[in-house]
Amino acid sequence: MNFHFKDNQEKNLILNRFVNKGLFMFGLGLFAGEGTKVPLTTGPNFVEFINSDPIFINSFLLFLEDLGFKREQCRFRVQLSCSQDELEKMIKSSTNFWRKRTRIHLKNFTKPNIRIRENSKQRSKHGCLCIRLLCKPLWRLLVYWIKNSNTLISERKI
Repeated sequence: MNFHFKDNQEKNLILNRFVNKGLFMFGLGLFAGEGTKVPLTTGPNFVEFINSDPIFINSFLLFLEDLGFKREQCRFRVQLSCSQDELEKMIKSSTNFWRKRTRIHLKNFTKPNIRIRENSKQRSKHGCLCIRLLCKPLWRLLVYWIKNSNTLISERKI
């Protein structure tokens, strides 16, 4: 599949031809809820998904794998809120937590995003994990699929 952008660059995107419908719809829903949110006209050069639940993180990774991307193509960033005193400990424990849950090498992790707050009421003790895949054509397709999801869903009435 070829995509043409305003600067006349042509980009190729190769996706798996057959994907699991349930996983596809679930992954699309995850991206609609927690994915990159910017206007289509100024769309990013990447697909980004952020969540604090390992089940949703791994489900989104399975969704990307089902489309034909490998985990190693993604970059991961831990996002935390913590006090200055616990900063180093939190970075190390959170990174280890997410590495074990996602089976990703440390080299795929980028510098963490930290918010220093003395009275942090962080919902997750391991913070959030941000998944970033550099692929503008995929981002455009995901946005298109979300906007047209009613045509992807069966015509059955509930």
